[in-house]
Amino acid sequence: MQLTKSVNEVSMNEKFFELPEEKRDKIINGAVKCFAVLGYRKASTQDIAGEAGISKALIFHYFESKRELFRFAYRFCHERIVDNLKSFEYRQDEDIFSMMLRANMIKMELFKAYPYLFKFAYRAYFEDDSDVQEIVKEISRGEIVQTIPDVVEHMDRTKLREGVSPEQALQLILWVSEGYLQNKLEQDADPDSLLVGFNEWMDILRLCLYKA
Repeated sequence: MQLTKSVNEVSMNEKFFELPEEKRDKIINGAVKCFAVLGYRKASTQDIAGEAGISKALIFHYFESKRELFRFAYRFCHERIVDNLKSFEYRQDEDIFSMMLRANMIKMELFKAYPYLFKFAYRAYFEDDSDVQEIVKEISRGEIVQTIPDVVEHMDRTKLREGVSPEQALQLILWVSEGYLQNKLEQDADPDSLLVGFNEWMDILRLCLYKA
């Protein structure tokens, strides 16, 4: 995994970045899995150390607290998701459901590579710990909002029912998509079945939003 470093992270985690990539991966994946499955409060540094195959003391050698490890893990996951979606190419006047399918296929490829990445990202978004909420807002501020105008600009509007605006159609699709994914991630669904289920819901929305 290629890691990017902010100025603060270089000074805070310099020893971590000096580790071999394979060892860094184990620590990051261990943290992501534990935070995803147990949540921030219940996931202990002992759990993470055990998952990563290192001692608890080494966790604190690289990160000053569980909170800072959470920040690092969440930034890593957020950057992977954002970078992955940047590969998405917009096509003028494309059917919105075809567009969403292509975007979700890109997400599923990332899901296959990092099984707990999305589960962690979604769970972190709904954590009620104030420290965690602050971290999530700081790192992910504005990313989803910035994509909406691009989608609206490129989508085919001619198929929408009268009285349904492109913005309303997209927002409804996003609500259903995000709710569906969040629900399925709690059940540890595999990427292929997730995509099948997503397409079924999109078929229902197509009947609701498109002209007969």
